[in-house]
Amino acid sequence: MKKEAPKETPTEAAIIMEEMQSAQKAPEPGTAGLRENLSEGVEGFEGKPRIKWLSSAGYTYVWDNRTGERSTINNNMLSTQLKKKRPDGSRIFTTIDPKIPVVSGNLKCLLHANNPDRKKYEHIVFTFCRKENLRNPYQVRRHMEKRHKDEWEAIKEENARIEKAEDREIKLAMLEATKK
Repeated sequence: MKKEAPKETPTEAAIIMEEMQSAQKAPEPGTAGLRENLSEGVEGFEGKPRIKWLSSAGYTYVWDNRTGERSTINNNMLSTQLKKKRPDGSRIFTTIDPKIPVVSGNLKCLLHANNPDRKKYEHIVFTFCRKENLRNPYQVRRHMEKRHKDEWEAIKEENARIEKAEDREIKLAMLEATKK
């Protein structure tokens, strides 16, 4: 059963529209923009129209009005994000920086280039992540589970393999000690 979105009042709609118009634009993430001959050299595209460029709706900064945390939202989703409400009925996001000091951590994603443990995973993981403000090991684990599913599974398998090998060495050492 699909939940119905709460009806917004004309005043709320006007506030959201005003916020959207005065929103602070964010830089374009990634490499979107001009693209040349994306289908060149791709089998089956000979003689067919080719994409010469891609454009984006753009991005805007929004802030959580309780935590002060800033997020980057695609402009196609801005209206939807601004309409989101908490259980108490208050809006979650605003395009106006609430100037709330953000409580952030200093733990890095396991895939961060400067994470001291990164070297352990170089042979199984090729991606890098810029996340470096996680507050506790739980957030690190959840970030890995949600944002880097395949890499997280590979890391877990590698850790299990290492642990099993270490257990085997301990058992062999104990067996050797009892033989003497």
